[in-house]
Amino acid sequence: MKKYAKKSLGQHFLVQQNVIRKIIEKSGISEKDTVIELGIGTGALTYELTKVANKVIGVEIDKELIEFLEEQGIPENLTILMQDMLTLDFEKLQKEEQLKLKIFGNLPYYLSTQMIFRLIRYRKHIDWALLMFQKEVAKRLTAKPGTKEYGIPTVILGYCADIETIMELSPKNFRPVPKVYSSVIKITFKEPAFKLSNESLFMDLVKRAFSKRRKTLENNLKGFRRLSKDNIKQILQNCNINPKTRAEELSCNQFVDIANQISMILNNN
Repeated sequence: MKKYAKKSLGQHFLVQQNVIRKIIEKSGISEKDTVIELGIGTGALTYELTKVANKVIGVEIDKELIEFLEEQGIPENLTILMQDMLTLDFEKLQKEEQLKLKIFGNLPYYLSTQMIFRLIRYRKHIDWALLMFQKEVAKRLTAKPGTKEYGIPTVILGYCADIETIMELSPKNFRPVPKVYSSVIKITFKEPAFKLSNESLFMDLVKRAFSKRRKTLENNLKGFRRLSKDNIKQILQNCNINPKTRAEELSCNQFVDIANQISMILNNN
């Protein structure tokens, strides 16, 4: 198995069958479901999914791995797409399947954040995503305000999804054996609890607020959408937030309040 793993693609294949079955069991999928697997690797999870789900669509960029799977035999209910997962059109897939997508994936470290934001972008077409991350990435997604792990993905994902840690995996469950522990996270997309006037502005705001973590909000947001420091100070006061507060101290709801205040001011100008 080691010979198929490419360091350049960050490949570490989940191989423990008892762990794989437990992940599938905890996901709650049934024989009626169509599931998408991002990065099928050597097919250990893929083949188990085909035993439970109605249809499995596996996405893999590595031609050698696809050839390896074809040599093993492809189950009738498995379709393999040779494609970069970051170019996958989830909207098209959802329309073809005529139901919201259920996604599995063991994501390489270097793709984790990009993939999360892509899922957020296409969230209207996705029911949930059960993903394996390096433990440090998972901690960032489930972090609470005021902690060092709390950041941009935490806030933006928290706006539109419920996040649950399903289980933690030791390095021995993978081949080749990685140097870090992994976590299985379930991201269930939902209708946001907080109404946003401008979602794009909200995302830009969060990114700007965390751009320099040691700086205060009034300093980081100065010049955002051409607003002066005094404008920002007033907006924060309107939201009952101390301008000297740092981004990591704010809840998702507070970021929504700030974004809505900024939208109102910009729309009135």
